[in-house]
Amino acid sequence: MTPRGTTNAGIAFQEQLRPLSIEAFLLNTDGGAHFGHLDRGDFDFARSDWIGDYRDPEIFRHRAEGKR
Repeated sequence: MTPRGTTNAGIAFQEQLRPLSIEAFLLNTDGGAHFGHLDRGDFDFARSDWIGDYRDPEIFRHRAEGKR
C-alpha cells in the first residue's frame, strides 16, 4: 500500500509537468517489481523511500551508494 502523502506528491509532480507538455504516468508496485524496474532502468524517473530498520549504521551508506 502506498502512503497517501507519497501518492499526493506523485500527483503534484505529474501536474507540475503537464504545462511543460510532459506526460507522466504513476505506477505503484510492490517492492520486488519496483526494484526490478530500477535494476533494468526501464523508467525515466523513479522514487523510493525506506525506513532504516537495521541496527547496523552501514546500511545507510550502502543504500545511499545503491548497494543492496
